[in-house]
Amino acid sequence: MRQVINRAGIRENLDITKIREKLLRACDNLEVNMVELESHIESIYAENITTKKIQESLINQAVSMTSFEESDWTYVAGRLLMMETEREVFHKRGFSYGEFYKSIKTLVEIGIYDNRLLDYTTEEVKELETAMDISRDMMYDYAGANMFVNRYLLKYDGKIYELPQEVFMCIAMLLAINEKDKVSVAKRFYEALSLKKISLATPILANLRVPNGNLSSCFITAMDDNI
Repeated sequence: MRQVINRAGIRENLDITKIREKLLRACDNLEVNMVELESHIESIYAENITTKKIQESLINQAVSMTSFEESDWTYVAGRLLMMETEREVFHKRGFSYGEFYKSIKTLVEIGIYDNRLLDYTTEEVKELETAMDISRDMMYDYAGANMFVNRYLLKYDGKIYELPQEVFMCIAMLLAINEKDKVSVAKRFYEALSLKKISLATPILANLRVPNGNLSSCFITAMDDNI
């Protein structure tokens, strides 16, 4: 039985079933032939390869298969990258989606998040968590996912420490924090942000949930020419 090295540095048997499950999720409702990507699993296998490296190789393979005729491969790559990111965050902090209040509290304590997020009660955060739709992580092509992961997700000790839908909800919470019915308003902000109905400027998307984050941004306007 072939072996790989998992994220904890432990050798384990190569489980093709787990890889196939990820590929099925990544290819769901897209116009691609999953078997074409699956056929490359054997070629990327090498002695002492890590599970992380296998995932990265599959992402790169999906990117290389993207063409004008088969453009959906870029969404396969984006989905695989989002799944890899969720796995990395889980390994780093010990929990993934489903423990939103714990995520906020942890990131506030280590100095990543603005402590105003704790102005929301545990019950309010739990209510907001029910509005989070983690399937929306699967909406990105590779370029979008790559930018989101590497540019906007906050890191601690060099490792990604938050997840995409947490980003949108935390931003929504801070945008709504002074509203009378802040939970309801935060939900509306979250829906618009997570469904890409509105696009925030980079300083807001990157810094709004950071302690003392700089929210200054340039903008384009038009004026008459008096020359």
